[in-house]
Amino acid sequence: MSAQTKTLRWWTAIVVLLILAFGTRVWNLSSAPPGLTHDEASNGHDSAAILEGEHRIYFPVGYGHEPLYNYSVALTTLLLGQSIFTLRITTVAWALAQCLLTAALARRWWGRQAVIVVLATYSASFWALMLSRVGLRAPTLPALLTGSVLAYDRAIRSRANRPRAAREIWPWYALSGLLLGASLYTYMAARGMPLLYVIFLIALAITDRAELRRVWAGTLALLVIALVASAPLLLYLHANPELEQRIGQLGAAITALGQGQWRPIWANIRDSLPMLFTSADPQWLYNVAGR
Repeated sequence: MSAQTKTLRWWTAIVVLLILAFGTRVWNLSSAPPGLTHDEASNGHDSAAILEGEHRIYFPVGYGHEPLYNYSVALTTLLLGQSIFTLRITTVAWALAQCLLTAALARRWWGRQAVIVVLATYSASFWALMLSRVGLRAPTLPALLTGSVLAYDRAIRSRANRPRAAREIWPWYALSGLLLGASLYTYMAARGMPLLYVIFLIALAITDRAELRRVWAGTLALLVIALVASAPLLLYLHANPELEQRIGQLGAAITALGQGQWRPIWANIRDSLPMLFTSADPQWLYNVAGR
């Protein structure tokens, strides 16, 4: 088989899988899953408030929400009008961006066949499909984080291949930092994502000192840019800690552990760990109940 035929088949497979991913996410979008969850209703409320002139860096409705997803819903609403479809099609757009960026990263790391595996898995995976069909901000974090890692990979590989091409390298570090900083405006869990870059540097310090010397300055600049980009939100939340009700709800066991009380965290582990193996979550809102 010629290289041209292999390339044509590869692109054909990609197009078919992308059509499948898109189709399974938009088919009957307004009514499956049925109705709106309280979290979806909160996002719809906030996006409507934005269009009415209420511009916030953090939204207190629904235990507190970072703003980026709500502003993207507001933009879609401005174009399509307010509806369940509008809310959920915004999530579809973020989810497909996540899919494409992950496939691009797989192509850089593992080659062409990995792209097919990633797209096929993404198209068929229940969790990826479920979280693409509800008006929630879940796909915004992995989309931006994957974009940040993709830009970072471009920077460090360019430097390895052409050490003198500094003008071509630093914009990729900067883009990676901006996307990482933007991810903090998506979801609370994003606040731990900068640690991935720190852990990577620690791994290089152990395994490849020469590579560490090449990339540490750019990685530090990336983290500084991310901190500057996210500083308005972080400073606002530092000044208004009462807005983050979710931390108080979910962090009680961690707080107790810090005070030397281990029983609450053990109770959480004891009650949650079996759901991975034996006793499934009975709720049907975000999963197949009982599985």
